[in-house]
Amino acid sequence: MDLLQLIDATRTEEDARKFIEKARWPEGITCPRCQSKDIHRFKRRNQVRCRSCRYDFSLTVGTIFHKSHIGLRKWLLVIHMMTESKKGVSACQIQRQVGVSYPTAWYMCHRVRNTMYQPSDKGEKLVGIIEIDETYVGPKSNKPGRPAPGGPKAAILGMIQREGKMIAKHVQNTTGKTILEFLKQYALNVEILNTDEYRAYRAIEPYYNRRAVNHSLMYSDGDIHVNGVENFWSLLKRGLIGAFHKISVKHLSRYLNEFVFRFNEREAESILWLVLSNCEQKHLKYAELIS
Repeated sequence: MDLLQLIDATRTEEDARKFIEKARWPEGITCPRCQSKDIHRFKRRNQVRCRSCRYDFSLTVGTIFHKSHIGLRKWLLVIHMMTESKKGVSACQIQRQVGVSYPTAWYMCHRVRNTMYQPSDKGEKLVGIIEIDETYVGPKSNKPGRPAPGGPKAAILGMIQREGKMIAKHVQNTTGKTILEFLKQYALNVEILNTDEYRAYRAIEPYYNRRAVNHSLMYSDGDIHVNGVENFWSLLKRGLIGAFHKISVKHLSRYLNEFVFRFNEREAESILWLVLSNCEQKHLKYAELIS
């Protein structure tokens, strides 16, 4: 769905409410407490009552929109901007284009990121031919021997299934032990494991059929390469540097979820619809984000 289609479909707050309702409950409103579909709509207020358990609830209860004073039309615009931008969109840009304060824009973005999942969040594991690689993000030091301002770089491990999905996680280090635990947690029935010649991968050779490409000589040796993961790293770093400029390690996992989700669902008919269908989330409090 492009921006004009979204605007045409949500010209009023009531239109936006119906749009989100259809995405959240495609088969009809379901009581979030007892899962009954036997409900009664109140005509004068935007609530419904479950006839089974007598629970009154609104469209936004138990979702990322819960207890928000921002109109649903603005929420939909924010979600559209975040899902349709390959490299992400900053809170500053949302502040300017949507007409909210910077703290509000920043808070909205993190609540939307809570709906963006990786395959591991759904219990999926990667199988078959896997590429695995590591990277680091964070501040750079301008002087040799001097630590980078703001602390050390953050380590990320990522792997991709050939013709399949990507998983990327923030890790404490990239030792052989960490890499082995990462593979055991997120991969299953690995036929071939493609890596580069980073020494830590030697620790996993007793457990996996490992093939390594020497990047000092070539990017790929036939079908032995990690180009899929490196393509994702390129997209991630262009987004972090170009759109966000600087992010906190505390929130790195949410940004990774955003980039991985968008990357994995890039062929979906509407990523916005996927976000709305997953909008039932635990209420993320602003105090939790800034603590």
